[in-house]
Amino acid sequence: MKTYIYILFGLILFASFGCEADQFTESVDAVNPNGKGGSLARFTVVGDKLYTIDNDQMRVFDIEENTNPTFEQTVDLISGVETVFPYNNYLYLGTQTGMLIYDISNPSAPAYVSMYEHVQACDPVVVQDNYAYVTIRSGTTCRNTVQIDQLEVIDVSNPTSPFALNQYPLENPYGLGIDNNLLFVCDGNAGLKVFDVTFTPDRIELLHQFEEINAKDVIPHNGLLLLIAEEGFYQYQYKTSGEMELLSLIEVEEE
Repeated sequence: MKTYIYILFGLILFASFGCEADQFTESVDAVNPNGKGGSLARFTVVGDKLYTIDNDQMRVFDIEENTNPTFEQTVDLISGVETVFPYNNYLYLGTQTGMLIYDISNPSAPAYVSMYEHVQACDPVVVQDNYAYVTIRSGTTCRNTVQIDQLEVIDVSNPTSPFALNQYPLENPYGLGIDNNLLFVCDGNAGLKVFDVTFTPDRIELLHQFEEINAKDVIPHNGLLLLIAEEGFYQYQYKTSGEMELLSLIEVEEE
C-alpha cells in the first residue's frame, strides 16, 4: 500500500501545480512550468521534456503531445543515481556518492557539467538561487559506513565547480524542500523540521519541529505543503514564519 501512496504523491504534484498553471504562472519556476517534484523524485518534467532516472541511466522523452510521448535518448550515468531535481536549465542528480549537475540548455541532450563528491550515502538535493541543499543519511542500503547524518550547503553559483560551504547535523534525514526563506527537512523519527535559511550558508535557524510526523518527502509551494510520511499523505498550509496548519490527511494502512 505504501508503494501506491508514493505513486499518488508523484501524480498529485503535477495535478496540484500543473493543472492550475494559470493561477501559479508568475510564481512557478519558469524552467519547470508543468509541475514541481519532491527531492526523492526519480522523474521530472521541464517544458515539454520528461526526464527519468534509473540507477545508471537517464531517459529523455518528448511529451509535447501528452497522449503520445516519444522516447528520444538514453544518457549513461554513474551507478547509484537516486533522485533528480530541475533548476534554471540544469538537472541536479542525487547519487550515493555525490551530486551530479547536467546542463539542459538543449533539452533533448542533457550534458554533463560537474560532480560534487561526498561520503557514500543516500543523497536527495534541492536548489535555490546559488545554493544546493543536500541531506546525507546513514543506512546500509546506501552503504554509509561512517554513519553520517547531516545537511550540506553547497555553492553552485558556478555549476562547473560546486563546493561545500557548511554542514549541519541531523538525526536520519530523507527528503527536503525549499520555498524562499523556508527549508523543510524530513528527519525521519525526529519529524519534520522547518529552517530559516535567510542567512545561508552562515546560519540556518530551526524555526519549528513537528516530531509527531515521520516525514519522508515534501513539496512546498506558495504556502501549500504536500508531505508524504509513514502515516500517509498530508497537505498543510504554511506561513512565512514556518507555522503550519493541517488541511487534510490520506491515511495509509500498514501491510
